[in-house]
Parts: sequence; structure tokens; C-alpha cells
Amino acid sequence: MNLLARHRRSHQPHQRGMTVIELMVAIAILAILLGLAAPSMTRFAAQWRMSNAVNAFTGSLRTARAEAIARAKPVVMCRVSSASSTACQTSEGTTGYATGWIVFADNNGNGSYNSGTDELLLRQDTQSGVTFQATGGSYSKLTFQPNGLMGSTPASYNIQSTFDNNMEKVVCLSKPGRMLVIDGTQSCPGA
Repeated sequence: MNLLARHRRSHQPHQRGMTVIELMVAIAILAILLGLAAPSMTRFAAQWRMSNAVNAFTGSLRTARAEAIARAKPVVMCRVSSASSTACQTSEGTTGYATGWIVFADNNGNGSYNSGTDELLLRQDTQSGVTFQATGGSYSKLTFQPNGLMGSTPASYNIQSTFDNNMEKVVCLSKPGRMLVIDGTQSCPGA
């Protein structure tokens, strides 16, 4: 019986961990795979930021137009300088609406937000990784009248990624307050 027990023990596999060479090969393969995936992940992140900025901008414009019609009062969307500011900026600035914006019901009709009389409807914080450049029309303030028409001159806004200069979208605004989002290589209809 003792001979049989020794025979069984001798045929059991020896358990051991990875050798240093096996570990180095696994790390090298992992590094190569990460090196191949990194550029596509950077582009994916830039596309995600671009899509997020376009959706936030057009969503705010739709909200402003719908609220102007529902309230039968002018509603203004304007650029602000920071997340805590409610003062409408009078110029486009270097990054346009990328610093954030507010949408408010202009109850007193003066085109500027006054906390005592006007109602703040929406605040959009900074959009990182993109710039907004207006081409034509009003740069800093968009006003929607109670009938849904734009009171300010229509404009188009180029939204461009700061990570990839080839990534650009254009938001076209018409006098009736309608929007069209097109690729940056195209021009707005009627422009």
C-alpha cells in the first residue's frame, strides 16, 4: 500500500505560478493593445464631447422657443461668462457659447436678466473641449418672440472640437426659429 501511495504522489502535477518571462510577454502584449486602442478612444471622446455640446445647444434653443410660445412672452438665450453668472455677455468672446449660457423669460422686455422680474428657465454650464463661433447674425443673445419667431437676427454657429480641428458641426438658425444641424464642410441653406 505504501508503494501505491508514493506512485500517486509522484504523478500529481506540480503547481507553480507564472515565470518572469511569461509575465513580461503578457505585459508587452497588453502595452501593444493599449497603444492601438488609445487613438480611437481619443477620437471617440472628442466625438462624444461634440455630440453632447450640439445636443445641449439645440435643446436649449428648442426650450427657449417652446417657452416663448407657451408663455406668450419673449424668451432670451444668452451667453454668460461663468457657471454662476447671470449677466448676458455682449460679445462673442474667444470660445463663444462654450463658457455657458442661460435661458430666461424676459418678463420686463429689456433683454437682460433681472432676478426680481425675469424667470430663469435653464442654465447650461461650460462645454469643455469645444468652441462655438457664430457666423453672421447675433453672437451673444438670441431672442424668441411669443409667436416663436426669432426677434434677433438669425445666425449659424460653428461648433468645433478643440481636440480635433477636422471635427466640426454647424447649427443653422432661421428667422422662424427652426434649426438644422449639418456637417462643418457644408453651408447653411440660404446662406
